Amino acid sequence: MDGGGHDGNVSVFDKRRGGKGLANGLVDYHIETPDKIKSIFEGAGISTPSYNKLKLNNQQSIYTFKKAIAKAKQSLGNDGASVELKDDYTDINLYLSEDGESGFGIKPNGDIVSVFSSKKVKGRAHHLLEMAIYEGVGRQLDCFDIYLTKIYEAHGFKPVAKMKWDDEYIPEGWNKDNFKDYNNGEPDVVFMVYDPNNDIEKKHPDREIPYIVDYDDGEDIQHIHKWRSPAEREAIYNNMLERYKNAKTTEELKKVVFDNDKPIEVFNRQMDDLGSLSKEQAQSINAEYSKRYLELIKDENPEEYKKNKKYLEKKYNIKSDASIRLQRADAHINSLIDTIEYIDAKKKEFKEEDVNRDEDGKFAPKNSSKNKSKDNDTKDNDKKDGLDYGDLPKELHEPFKRLNTVKKAGEYIFNKNNEYKITEKDIKKKTDTYRKREKPDWVYVNLHNYYEIDDIGEHIGEPMNLTNRDNLKSDIEKFLFDFTCNSDEAKEKWGEKFESEIKPKLKQMIKNAPIPKGTLYRVETWTHGRDVEVGKSINFDCRSSSDDNMGYEVAVGFSQEDYEAGEEIYIFEFPEGTNALNIQGVSTYINEHEYLVDGDFIIESIEEDEFGYKQVKLVRPEDYEPPEPEDDDDDDEEEEEDGILDLRKYNEDEDDNYSPFDKFDPNWKPTPYGSDDDY
Repeated sequence: MDGGGHDGNVSVFDKRRGGKGLANGLVDYHIETPDKIKSIFEGAGISTPSYNKLKLNNQQSIYTFKKAIAKAKQSLGNDGASVELKDDYTDINLYLSEDGESGFGIKPNGDIVSVFSSKKVKGRAHHLLEMAIYEGVGRQLDCFDIYLTKIYEAHGFKPVAKMKWDDEYIPEGWNKDNFKDYNNGEPDVVFMVYDPNNDIEKKHPDREIPYIVDYDDGEDIQHIHKWRSPAEREAIYNNMLERYKNAKTTEELKKVVFDNDKPIEVFNRQMDDLGSLSKEQAQSINAEYSKRYLELIKDENPEEYKKNKKYLEKKYNIKSDASIRLQRADAHINSLIDTIEYIDAKKKEFKEEDVNRDEDGKFAPKNSSKNKSKDNDTKDNDKKDGLDYGDLPKELHEPFKRLNTVKKAGEYIFNKNNEYKITEKDIKKKTDTYRKREKPDWVYVNLHNYYEIDDIGEHIGEPMNLTNRDNLKSDIEKFLFDFTCNSDEAKEKWGEKFESEIKPKLKQMIKNAPIPKGTLYRVETWTHGRDVEVGKSINFDCRSSSDDNMGYEVAVGFSQEDYEAGEEIYIFEFPEGTNALNIQGVSTYINEHEYLVDGDFIIESIEEDEFGYKQVKLVRPEDYEPPEPEDDDDDDEEEEEDGILDLRKYNEDEDDNYSPFDKFDPNWKPTPYGSDDDY
């Protein structure tokens, strides 16, 4: 690479703190070590140089950084092969110590790369990691699982995923004999995130680190778990509010939250960011969404606004709705409107057959042009009680009638011809990788199909009937298909083989499965004396559940016949972070996002909803806190103006000047120098 007139000599840094940094102006600014940390490192004999932030995408700066890292790799001898020298540093912020002996890069997503320090400056890796964190954006990294892992863990980085060694990607200069102490010279790649408060272990104490087969999957898992500072969370919150404010129509507002044209990976990362917000921030965002929705609908549809204003304002400005997922906000509003209309109608002793609905299922005045009952295109056998059942099987009409979710539920559970279209987007990216090695269980089942990869490759883009049991390859796939038809009959059919072979495998797969983003629900009827009480333990032994994409509505709908027969209905809500195995790909109902869960839970609370269903909230045993005695004093109840929370009062303990160094242990000292600390 042409240095553009600069010879790449890294010793030409200007030592002046207020100067340009380099005589030829290749530096944006300097970062200094805070005094309270500087004394700790220098007391341990580790130098604490300033670091220069090199100009972004400047070819001379990149050349200087590359020359420094190449020199350091050479000085490290055999260990130098573990240091990554990239071909391309476009859009990567580069930092170089003033003496040119150490440095690092940070990608826009907070990924710390090309961490290096020469043999000449022993132990400096510890210092430069703190500087990467101190810069405010270093949040994740990956490395070979050698001595580097322990160094990074000492500074608050925790492993969240691993990837097996692959000879195809062996680093230049790597000699397996030099690293034979680490899996015979073939160490895993470890994906780590900055977790200064040990939040991952607190939330998931029994979590095992999953193996992934695609590098992008590792980055996805990092994004889920990485720590966001109070300032970063505030920025996420403010950005969302600004986007709501800038929406000019209700359609634009919906697309802020859920845009079908947006790549799925972009949407997932937005959901990860929003999921990191505090409860109060999430509640406020939901309230602001509702507020903006009403402002826009007032101009677009004054009648709709007038009809729903009072109810929506009341419903969306209270704390109990803070848990509603943003991606379902508008759908939730519509379903609540339907439900409240239905309840009001019942209160007035209307009969459902007397209720007129427009083409969208909303109430319509009699003799109105929107009166659906007057639509000559509607066939009599498709219509009952003013509801359009379309292609929904007759046995499902009554269960969904009560909440008026017939049309939505039919589309949700059944695809045309019961077919699931395997797309190039689902498969192509992973095809080559899967042909190389055995598929880890949790990635394997997350592809929404169970075909061998060679078979899939022949049918990319073609519709494949996944409800055909004969197409399934393994016993566990066939069992899961039978299980989704009728769980009890499936267990009886498979008999001892289920207990001895299938069940242990399922339990391990559930344990290794990724955590779904949404809340999981399960509906049960209890008629044989098993008590459900707050504080009691309850076991779910490889039982099925549905995710929060209509999960609650589906649970209620399917339980309606039991409810009308006098059964007591319990709808269990599993805690966030519950490992669950996605079995959608072999489910009888291929569009139902069905998951398997396993393990013991504690009943935290039981509440009865307006329909008489018992809503049972579950927690993990380690998270259960017995309820405190009831306090009748409401003097301490928080007042909220216009239903919008003042977030400042929830952040009194959060220092605006927070620094990762505040979490640094002042008694920490590096281990004695040796091969592991020469890096």
